[in-house]
Parts: sequence; C-alpha cells; structure tokens
Amino acid sequence: MPRVQPYRDAAGEYRWRRIADNGNVIADSGEGYRHKRECLEMAKANFPEDPFDWTLLPDPDALIDDGDDVEDEANL
Repeated sequence: MPRVQPYRDAAGEYRWRRIADNGNVIADSGEGYRHKRECLEMAKANFPEDPFDWTLLPDPDALIDDGDDVEDEANL
C-alpha cells in the first residue's frame, strides 16, 4: 500500500510525497506549505486511506513542530 511521507524542504516549508511499495515517489505536494497543519490536511484530503510514514525521513529533525497546534502525528 502506498504511504504518505511529510517532510520539510530546504526552504523550511512543509511538503508531502506519496511513496509506492517499491520506494518510488508517485506523487508530491507540488508546493510548500508554511504550516505543518496545512501540509498534513492536504495530504489526507488527497490520500485519506494511505498511512503516514514518519520513518523514512533522512533527517529525524526534518519535520519539527512549528508551534501551530498540530494534532499528534500518531493520530493521523
């Protein structure tokens, strides 16, 4: 099953990418989001059944809380 991987880009904006079982990126957000909440909401709107994958981030600090009162990642 494909999974959604949220991450932070070099400009500090939040993005998501959808990853197939073979590891290929099959979709991405196409734009950066200032707030993590916006990024996660758009990813869930596009792929509501896909699990979020927090383990593939190359840098464990790549997705940090920006303080805008986001739901716990475990609840997504």
